[in-house]
Amino acid sequence: MMRFIAVFLLGFLVYIVFTGSVSLYDIVSGLAVAVIVSAICSRYLVRDERKLSIARLGHLISFVIRFIGAEIRAHADVTKRILSDIRKAINPGIIKIPYEVQSDYAITMIANSITNTPGTAVVEIDPAERCFYVHWLYVKTYKRDEMKREVVSFYEDYARRVFD
Repeated sequence: MMRFIAVFLLGFLVYIVFTGSVSLYDIVSGLAVAVIVSAICSRYLVRDERKLSIARLGHLISFVIRFIGAEIRAHADVTKRILSDIRKAINPGIIKIPYEVQSDYAITMIANSITNTPGTAVVEIDPAERCFYVHWLYVKTYKRDEMKREVVSFYEDYARRVFD
């Protein structure tokens, strides 16, 4: 039952946000769509009901707020690099960074967060070696620990709190 409620609330919230309206028609439509989606998808989307908690939701909200800040800083950095001497402003490379999270949801959250941050993009995920291959616009170091701290650590910490 908890998984149904969680998917229902998320579906309803997404519906209202994307319609951008809180008219009676949109609320009723949103409720109907959320019930149908929850009935069909809740058993596939929530694998373990025991992981549904307010603390995890709090970590997710905290992540979204901090991610927006990181995104703004990354946009400013890439803009500065574009407007400066390009030969000095970039040092592109593809780096291999290991990850420690367990769930597919956590891996996906990290990969999407890296890719959505300007200056980095996950090129491949290697589940056998448990690592990401990331294109980095300005490679600052080739030391594994420093690369991980620069590119992945922030996202991995939150992904672990939310999904593992």
